[in-house]
Amino acid sequence: MAKKKANPIKKDKEIKVSYTLLLIGSIVTILAGILSMVIGSTVEFWLLGLYGTAICIWGIICGAIMLIGYIIAKDKQKTNLGFGTVLVISILALITLQGWIVGPLLGLMAAIIGMNYPE
Repeated sequence: MAKKKANPIKKDKEIKVSYTLLLIGSIVTILAGILSMVIGSTVEFWLLGLYGTAICIWGIICGAIMLIGYIIAKDKQKTNLGFGTVLVISILALITLQGWIVGPLLGLMAAIIGMNYPE
């Protein structure tokens, strides 16, 4: 019995959706870290001291690494490496509640979709 080949059009759509979700998720995570630092720095510093500022910086770092994972994933030979990086960072960002939770969730979905449909 012959194997069915995957529909290349569907695979291209899935990978484009994955890239789009990843880009949006990383931008949301970076913006959430920046806005938390700018707007909430006064309150966070009074309540949490330097720990509050470190949380904001961690959010910006998570978003930046997700963006780097996006750039790596665009390379056809390193797609799984890029999506693997995003998967790990998205889980770490979710644990620490970064990016209004939306950014890491989008990154997580993008990584799962991207690893299931490699180019």
